[in-house]
Amino acid sequence: MDWLTTWLDKAQYGTVPAYFGGASLLLAFILFYRDRRRDDREQIDKVAVWVIPDWDRAFHGSDRKVEPTEEVRYRVSAKNSNDIPIEIAQTAFTIETSWWVLSGPLSLQSVAGTEPCRLFQDSYLLPPGEQREQPEQPHYVGHRAPVGATQLDPLAGARCQVQWILAIDNAGRRWEVRPGQGKRARRIRWYSHGRPYYPVAWKNRITYPLRVRFFRCRDWIHHRWKSKTRFRTGR
Repeated sequence: MDWLTTWLDKAQYGTVPAYFGGASLLLAFILFYRDRRRDDREQIDKVAVWVIPDWDRAFHGSDRKVEPTEEVRYRVSAKNSNDIPIEIAQTAFTIETSWWVLSGPLSLQSVAGTEPCRLFQDSYLLPPGEQREQPEQPHYVGHRAPVGATQLDPLAGARCQVQWILAIDNAGRRWEVRPGQGKRARRIRWYSHGRPYYPVAWKNRITYPLRVRFFRCRDWIHHRWKSKTRFRTGR
């Protein structure tokens, strides 16, 4: 191990000021990168989108002279606090329902629906400093009622939660915002992973065409195999 001892004796480790200088440079680069990302998100952080549900809160009673409410109306609202326009490419939200279910001869309890309804709002341009409300839209939720449900809960029958917002700022940068999850806006680049419900233009430019070709080939092979099986069996 004489060669190792000789190499360690001749090695140049540097000085303490040099180490501190390198660490300061690295820290300065990290702070600059963080401030740059914060400045890029400044436009998106000033955009808010929310959904307000409404439904008929009538009690149909035991005689059922009044039809139970099975429809929820929702209104999508958005506000842009910037001095420049922002394009909202897609808004995805869910409608969670609660229903009254008979738990006894004269008692009712509130039970959550089978699963939330996921809806999407089309793209639109949000002018600077403006709050825009989309026209109220109805949505049927009767198929989400649990077994034994009589009607929507008059007090907490529906609740809307925004899942994600796809937006394009004035510089053409694409962003994904997930309100209520405590996460910062995520920059969507050409190589970013695209989620299944994203618009086609927002999907990964490399993996998405490959996935489309793969599923087309799979369907073609499945169709050919099924046709040969029917020909052989005569069914």
